[in-house]
Amino acid sequence: MSSEGRSRRPSGQPRHVPTRAKPRRPAWQRLLVGAGVLCLVIVGVPFAMRGLYSGQAMPGTKVGDEDVSGKSEAEVRRMVERLGDPERRLNLTGGGRTLRVSAGGAGLSADVAGTVDAVMDAHRGGLLSPLGGLAGSTTIQLSASVDAKRLADTVDQVAKVLDRAPYAGGLSIDSSTLVATVVPARAGRTVRKAAFTDALRQRLLNPGSTVVRIPLSTGTPVSAEKLRSLGDDAEAYLRRPLRLTGAGKDYVVTPAKLADLIAVEPLDGGRKARLGVDTAVLSKLTAAVAEARDRAPRSAAISAPATAQTVDGKGAVAWKPKPAKVTVRSDGRSGLDVDVKGLNGRIRTAIHSGSHTAKVPTKVREAPVSRSAARKIDSVIGTFTTYHPPGQPRVTNIHRIADSVDGTIIAPGEQFSLNGIAGERTKAKGYVEAPFIAGNKIEPSVGGGVSSSPRRCTTRRTSPGSRSMRPSRTRCSSTATRPAARRR
Repeated sequence: MSSEGRSRRPSGQPRHVPTRAKPRRPAWQRLLVGAGVLCLVIVGVPFAMRGLYSGQAMPGTKVGDEDVSGKSEAEVRRMVERLGDPERRLNLTGGGRTLRVSAGGAGLSADVAGTVDAVMDAHRGGLLSPLGGLAGSTTIQLSASVDAKRLADTVDQVAKVLDRAPYAGGLSIDSSTLVATVVPARAGRTVRKAAFTDALRQRLLNPGSTVVRIPLSTGTPVSAEKLRSLGDDAEAYLRRPLRLTGAGKDYVVTPAKLADLIAVEPLDGGRKARLGVDTAVLSKLTAAVAEARDRAPRSAAISAPATAQTVDGKGAVAWKPKPAKVTVRSDGRSGLDVDVKGLNGRIRTAIHSGSHTAKVPTKVREAPVSRSAARKIDSVIGTFTTYHPPGQPRVTNIHRIADSVDGTIIAPGEQFSLNGIAGERTKAKGYVEAPFIAGNKIEPSVGGGVSSSPRRCTTRRTSPGSRSMRPSRTRCSSTATRPAARRR
């Protein structure tokens, strides 16, 4: 090749001289070096961190929800004292309410010193422990105990406030138009005590947030459609009265009165309902029926010859039973008592079934003294005589009350009550105004002067097994307006 065809290096440029590449180290040497460097880092960093955080909480350390990384022991102690303070307030929220309770009141008793020691020891125990704070956090539980009884008491108190019985709804019935208006139902609500106890204990031992959610259970209320249907049933039932039979003349409960009686009756814990009665109104109704239909028993009445013994002055009085022929003037009569409890049940059943008739259950009370028993009386055991000047107003009252109790028979073991037999003294019964002792004053009163009559007598049989109606003794007590004035 000619010199013209060769390429020439430009003048002024250095000539390139090829160099030889340095030989690479073997792979095992490179791995060994890397491992050494890593070991130095792993070992050196924890030592460095211990030095850097001397007297401080290591990184990644928390107490409850609060990060204490880098805080001094004094700062940690103040924070733990605040979290463990028995006066620390907790906000218990649920059911639209917020209730406040102190940590101590809920049972917390904190160990401040023990908690501080645990915080300062965190991430320092092992050779590589400080590295744990770089990878994640460690939560130190407040060193404390929770008194089980105080915790349970707190849960119970919260339940008393928030628990709510279900309301199955109601009916408001206009007694004049008999139109029923629905009152909406409301679901019940209960605190889930076991879950709430756990949540409150955890918040006490792991402080931070002051809020504790109260877990609640709620039921399903009666639907508006069901209540409307019950309202229609009530209006249909009120088209006719309720008749109570079986105790004399029928007792009629008019639709207007039934309007107050008809109510929504809850079933299945308030989740269901049916047409029923208002318990308080039902009690008043059956009491009125009993008052109108109850009939007291009446003993047979007798007539006996008067046998008087006059006692003048003071001294012992001896008296022996004297034979006497008695006449049975009127027969006895059994009494009738309404079984109120049974009547309550029958009225409920009638309304549940849509019936407008219910039979009144009754109990018979036999007369204390029957005609046959009265005919066995054959002697007079005692008399009571009082004298009085004639013509006074009180004489009318004495004669009137004597007539009302004349012929009354007292069975063995029974007690005689003047007021019980004669009843209230009124002008309609023939009593007039006469002097009456009221306290320390004498005032005019209808029936005045009748206190001269015996008020109370008790009798007993001649012997425990005797069938005779003749008692062995009668005691009578009386009070006179004028002790010296006596009349039989």
